[in-house]
Amino acid sequence: MIRTVRVLRYALPYWPGWLLVAMVTLLTTILALLEPLPMKILVDQVLGGQTAGGMLGAIIDALPGASSTEGLLIWVTLVGLVVFAVHSASDVILTFTWIRVGQRMVYDLAG
Repeated sequence: MIRTVRVLRYALPYWPGWLLVAMVTLLTTILALLEPLPMKILVDQVLGGQTAGGMLGAIIDALPGASSTEGLLIWVTLVGLVVFAVHSASDVILTFTWIRVGQRMVYDLAG
């Protein structure tokens, strides 16, 4: 217990960095959960010809040009690329933040 308190004493000055790590981790988790959604829409609505119901159907209906198969295919492709790009960028930010905060804390501990 005493060792934990001593280590936390070194971690507390870096709480903004740890908060950023937690927020970006949450963002990358949400984006990882969203990545299969464009493929589901592609298989079910574009290739399968089914109509989406519920909230997903309302979102698809609100997109301009998504009423046709070709228009929906364009939207699925764009959304898939955007989700992939944002997820990749958030992974880079998360890795950089972990390294930066962790190294600074280790340097303080070594000092």
